[in-house]
Amino acid sequence: MNLEESLLFWIIIIPIIGGILSLVPRRKISFSIALATNLVLTFFSAYLWYNFLIYKKPIIINIEIPPFTPIKSSYYLYGDALSLSLTLLTTIIMIFVTLSSVFEIKSLVNVYNSLTLITETGILGTFLARDFIFFFIFWETVLIPMFFLIELWGGPRRSYAAIKFLIFTHIGSVIMLLGIFVGYAYVTHSFSFDSYYSLIPYSSQFIQSLFFITFYIAFAIKMPIPPFHTWLPDAHVEAPSPISVVLAGLLLKMGGYGMLRITYPMDVNFANSIFPLISLLAAISAAYISYVAMVQRDLKRMIAYSSITQMSLTLLAISTSFYILSSNAALSKLLYSASVFIMISHAFIVGSLFLLAGIILERTGTRDIPSLQGLNKLMPKFAISLTLSSLGEMGLPSTSGFIAELLVFSGIIPYLLKSPLFLALSILVILAVAITTGYFLQMMKRILFGKYNGNRKIEDASIYEIMNPILLMIISIILGLMPFLILNGFV
Repeated sequence: MNLEESLLFWIIIIPIIGGILSLVPRRKISFSIALATNLVLTFFSAYLWYNFLIYKKPIIINIEIPPFTPIKSSYYLYGDALSLSLTLLTTIIMIFVTLSSVFEIKSLVNVYNSLTLITETGILGTFLARDFIFFFIFWETVLIPMFFLIELWGGPRRSYAAIKFLIFTHIGSVIMLLGIFVGYAYVTHSFSFDSYYSLIPYSSQFIQSLFFITFYIAFAIKMPIPPFHTWLPDAHVEAPSPISVVLAGLLLKMGGYGMLRITYPMDVNFANSIFPLISLLAAISAAYISYVAMVQRDLKRMIAYSSITQMSLTLLAISTSFYILSSNAALSKLLYSASVFIMISHAFIVGSLFLLAGIILERTGTRDIPSLQGLNKLMPKFAISLTLSSLGEMGLPSTSGFIAELLVFSGIIPYLLKSPLFLALSILVILAVAITTGYFLQMMKRILFGKYNGNRKIEDASIYEIMNPILLMIISIILGLMPFLILNGFV
């Protein structure tokens, strides 16, 4: 193996080692191990991304493992623009998850750190695996630790939220497994992604439709796309804030990655045949969920619904990208890049918002938006952070949120007057963005201004607590000013 291949190999192994070592019973040592593990992983993934930007050469590892050889499966890792960018996102986000957990997690710290690192292993493996057996193993690896992270450290209704999360996501996994084995048994006779890419498009119409539907449902549940979205708000409300960052910043991206890597490229013909249905579903979902978010009282639930809106826009960009590929390759590539940029931008902005929601609950004892007023004077550092994060979610110029929305509009508007469908899509996207701006402005007005009526004495967030959401937004601003740091990998 050369250096890049070795680093790609160890990116999967290191969090497993860190997860075992972090079981040490001492709190400070456990957090130090978790933080050191993620710093090393970020250094490795940043180097791999930098190397890819220079050479634009995918990194490939394909190791034959004797028990899997007879079924034509191997430990096949693949690092390209899509997988390496999301790998870097994962390692960066997990640094902030670890740092913010220091303030929020008080019990069973060693178990908590171990579970987060095991979760990270599953996420990284999902982004890098190019063989369906190992892809499914990594995909399923995420479910159990996330269940316990919600169950053991969540809110009053944590058991309900954790079980609902597990049921929804596991049902999606079973449906995906059906698609994998149908493709293997009737078409490919190999679990390598490459064989599915080359053979599924030439299979029967029934196989193509079954393959697309099974994978679409599995990944739509994970993103989540309505009507498969109901597990997410409950999971977010009950999960501790750092785990909400993992849920929104990383687990949802596993669904988006699946759409980009598997569902559409492996079955683009059938996908394009139902493009009007999928695109309208995504656009209507974005607008509808924005309205649902607008009427929420719980700050965390409102942020959770805003995540669904962003992932609906991601699905719209993905479906449109593959639909126009044959007629306009340049715009197709733009929308493909837009879908990835939306996911990366959303991870940093929503991560900051969820951490701030955790701070406000600790300081005031509530996340009920109408009950919170006048915090700009009582918590000025918090107020500045909330304003900055909210403006990022609204797509303020100079933030990554603005670039994400700009890329989506740039890909759709050229078709605005050519098709009633694209006219409807444009109107729905504009409506979703407008409603999102409106309810975030209303939230800021309610929470930050007016007179505080509570009896509880409130202290502002400490500099260490506010550091994490601020740094996440600084990264968002850097990407807003220099989007080429991501986009150059896709051109």
